[in-house]
Amino acid sequence: MRWVREQGPAYGLDPGLVVVAGHSAGGTLAAMAGLAWNSGRPEFAGIPRPDGWVSMAGWLNFDARDMAAVIDAISPPGSRLDAHGLSPLSWVDAADPPGYVAHGALDSVVDVAHARAAEFVFGLHGLAPKVRVDIVDVDAAGRPLDPAARWHVPGRGVDLTAFNTFMDAL
Repeated sequence: MRWVREQGPAYGLDPGLVVVAGHSAGGTLAAMAGLAWNSGRPEFAGIPRPDGWVSMAGWLNFDARDMAAVIDAISPPGSRLDAHGLSPLSWVDAADPPGYVAHGALDSVVDVAHARAAEFVFGLHGLAPKVRVDIVDVDAAGRPLDPAARWHVPGRGVDLTAFNTFMDAL
């Protein structure tokens, strides 16, 4: 983000609008960049605030019960990583930029509960308008999408009108 803001104009990029986006683990990192930039934790010190973030099928809540095995698997031998600190949803506050979460309703890699947790946490903090959660399941007419679009690659079924509205509002 810092590079885009400093060097972007030389490449025709607008440094005034930086949106981070990612899919799966990249979706987790994009959410972390958008939500933990001002957490005060040393591992996030110096992360510039993006203007928006997009998480597609990302892990957003490592505190969830189903994530214990993942935390154990990625923890260094002899220690256990801090699930709460790794959870993007642990860092939600009013200063955060807007976000867009897309998640396939049939995702068997990252449970759709992560996207539903985002709806809950933002609502709990009174910040529901700051995040758009798109559970990819049906098309605009309410017809079920092809199962492939509802799995771990939800981009094929994202509500493009809602996504474009989100991006245009940034």
